[in-house]
Amino acid sequence: MICEVKYFGQIAEKLGKDSERIEVDLFIHNKSDLLASFVAQYPELKNNSFQIAVNGELMNHLPETRIHTIALLPPFAGG
Repeated sequence: MICEVKYFGQIAEKLGKDSERIEVDLFIHNKSDLLASFVAQYPELKNNSFQIAVNGELMNHLPETRIHTIALLPPFAGG
């Protein structure tokens, strides 16, 4: 399935883009598999800490519904 991926902050800077459309493997069933697929495609992400939001929500498990958007979010500092 095709979905939009959005990159933020230092991740966008490191990859040189803030979004792209990708094919998500239908065999990816959990967040760790999704993370591993991004690190395999972009090895420079291996030592980065980031959260993954799916369809606008931070979650530990992937939804059983269709994935429309994925966002890779670096740690944010607030103040």
